[in-house]
Amino acid sequence: MIEGTKRGLKWVVGLMIGALFIYLSALDWPLDRLFGQGLALSGTTLSSGDAWRFDLIYLLPYLGVLTVIHFLRVVRWYPLLRPIADIGFWRLNRVSAVGFMYLFVLPLRLGELARPYLIADRGDIKMSEALATVVIERVVDGLIVSLVLFIVLFFLPRGTGFEEIELGAWFALLVFGGAMGVLVAAHVNRRWTLAVLDRLIGLVSKGLAAKIRGILESFFDGLSALPQARYFWSFVFYSLIYWALNGYGYYVLALGFDGLDIPLLAAYAMMCCVIVGMMLPNPPANVGVFWYFLLKPLALYGVAVGDPTATAFGLLAWSGQLVQQTAFGLWFTGARKHPAAGSDRDRSNELLAKTP
Repeated sequence: MIEGTKRGLKWVVGLMIGALFIYLSALDWPLDRLFGQGLALSGTTLSSGDAWRFDLIYLLPYLGVLTVIHFLRVVRWYPLLRPIADIGFWRLNRVSAVGFMYLFVLPLRLGELARPYLIADRGDIKMSEALATVVIERVVDGLIVSLVLFIVLFFLPRGTGFEEIELGAWFALLVFGGAMGVLVAAHVNRRWTLAVLDRLIGLVSKGLAAKIRGILESFFDGLSALPQARYFWSFVFYSLIYWALNGYGYYVLALGFDGLDIPLLAAYAMMCCVIVGMMLPNPPANVGVFWYFLLKPLALYGVAVGDPTATAFGLLAWSGQLVQQTAFGLWFTGARKHPAAGSDRDRSNELLAKTP
């Protein structure tokens, strides 16, 4: 009963966050113009009256970029896992596809646990070790995005909303820089790091400090299996390519919309704002949060808040990622062609049943 209550509460909180950002996004949305004039297809051009026009041909390269991004996310996880166990590509791809789907769809970042849970099913890798790789992945991603955002800020035009973006950059750098500091400190002197964290958290609650210490000790046990520099820098290399393609994908999609003439720099600003915004506890499928932060930088380029073309772009960018990640995740959940499929499929179904 208690577990059911906790599960329901997490979904309610996630839905409330989503509703808040849908409300904030829709305050200036021209809903009467967005779809009110109906949809028309002329050749490859989809339009809604004079509100917006999109050439559907650009969906092909956009979805192509998303597919390449998916495989980069899979490949770059391998160097982090390699010091622990030699995981085959089929298994890694299957676990990643299902895990990415849960990460996007489930609220409050609960999907972060999916990949460690699924990859640890055969006993050749511990849950704590797998979780450590995901934490390192998230921290490095956060630092890369923070630094990209600071670089972008030097070239962005000043205007309404610039200060908010700048504040977000500093906040992200503080959070992820602090997290990296803890990881490095734990690697250098684990006992001292745990003692400091125990003392700091103990100022709030001794009981909470004891629980968190137990979790951290298990996590640091996993972290101790990872200190091979050449694998780490291989992961960083793939990550840089991954984030470069992320920003480029938004740029390609924007090219398909008439009147949405934004430079490549704006696409990377949008990418960074989405990632910083998603540091908040996310609603299911990132509804509201995704497009609210995605469109933030466009005001600096003279695209008015509530512009129907920009709004259609935001909804399509979100829909493309939702469809791609859900389709890959569902296909790998049900696929039976590979001898290893049954174990992974059963594990993903078990995870879905146990999701908080």
